[in-house]
Amino acid sequence: MTGRRGTWLVRALGGLALVPVLAYGAGLLACADGGLVRVDAWFHHAAVLMAAPVVAAAAMLLEVRRRPGWGFEQGSIVVSVAVASTVTLWGLTLLIGGHRAPVEQHSAADRSGRTVTVTDVSHVLGPRYLVEVRTGDGWSARHWALGTEWDEEALEGVAWTGPNEVTVTGWRSLLVYPLDPATGRPGEPRRVPR
Repeated sequence: MTGRRGTWLVRALGGLALVPVLAYGAGLLACADGGLVRVDAWFHHAAVLMAAPVVAAAAMLLEVRRRPGWGFEQGSIVVSVAVASTVTLWGLTLLIGGHRAPVEQHSAADRSGRTVTVTDVSHVLGPRYLVEVRTGDGWSARHWALGTEWDEEALEGVAWTGPNEVTVTGWRSLLVYPLDPATGRPGEPRRVPR
């Protein structure tokens, strides 16, 4: 493979290696408050990034084959770097999370398409939970966090206490979150001591 065709293929594969990086970036943006639920669920994983070094290695191997005087040594270096990058990303994925399983889900009584979801976002350090309000369904569903991550001892329960109000029960206090009737976005919580 020489000439313009080989150069085009190498550049195309190099550009294709950016697709997983851009997808992960979209997932990272979607995990913020008000982000799209499905984009967050599909692309906010380090596993998405694992495809980038593999595709980049294929592009580099084609480049190594194309250049005169380059041989087995350069090809083995490229493969070694790609394998090491993929294994490192895979290990980080296992170590720091990526596991997000819903534990509880409570729908609003007025059938407004809102739910309160408790999601297990455990890491190596132990069980951690994220409490979110989700509005809508399908691709237009959005989510907002109610507070920060909760550990197992601090979170006792979650309930709808009104059409536009969610109460998160902690071991020290109750946090009552008012929700915007139009968007479902939570406001500042009102703390009620226990």
